[in-house]
Amino acid sequence: MDNLEINEFDYDLLPEFGTTLFVSSRKSGKSVMARDILYYFIRKRRLKRFVIISATMRNNDYAFLGEGAHVTRMLEFNDKILKDIIDDQHRRMDEDINSPYTPVVILMDDLIKSTDQRTKDAISRCWCTLRHGLGYAIMITQSFRYECSIPVVLNSDVVVLFSSRNIENKKMISSLFLGFTDKNDRNLGYELIDKIAVGYRALVIVNTSKSPNINEIVYYKELDLNKSVPNNYIFQG
Repeated sequence: MDNLEINEFDYDLLPEFGTTLFVSSRKSGKSVMARDILYYFIRKRRLKRFVIISATMRNNDYAFLGEGAHVTRMLEFNDKILKDIIDDQHRRMDEDINSPYTPVVILMDDLIKSTDQRTKDAISRCWCTLRHGLGYAIMITQSFRYECSIPVVLNSDVVVLFSSRNIENKKMISSLFLGFTDKNDRNLGYELIDKIAVGYRALVIVNTSKSPNINEIVYYKELDLNKSVPNNYIFQG
């Protein structure tokens, strides 16, 4: 592991339609990187429709998205509203078959009742549906075990882990995404995680990579908390 060269993750590696799952403890940098991704979607991919579901929205984490018809904000998860948004995306896609189509980005951050089975089922439907040509889903959570359903885990295109002492999170990353399924090899996965995910540097796994080379699957992302979304930037839609 000491001689392994890991490259920095570039947001261009994010799929056009897909999912990104953040799993780490509070105050680790998850929301900062999520904001960076939203800003990238606006600046580079010209995306214009956003749904933000966040219990911490009052902290102004996503104020830069502005106000207006291009953004829907919810403090609590509402499966009916989410279903309506996805149905609307289907309608837009059918109507705009011969013209440019604008995907929707749905970000779920620190969801209230995230361990409730009904909520988990609704998130799973959203997660699996969006990646099939409708948009992009981002989920920010603290625990694989308690907050993530099996469909969410298995259909995560990109997985991000910041420094964490949660052994369950490390076990899931090591076995499911890094391929260290044997107990004797699991420590190699833990070693790789602990080597990369330090401070505000994240371990990023591109779960859709077909390469057998680990340095085309595993990346790092170094965050600069002072160089995230520019100060005073407001998206106008």
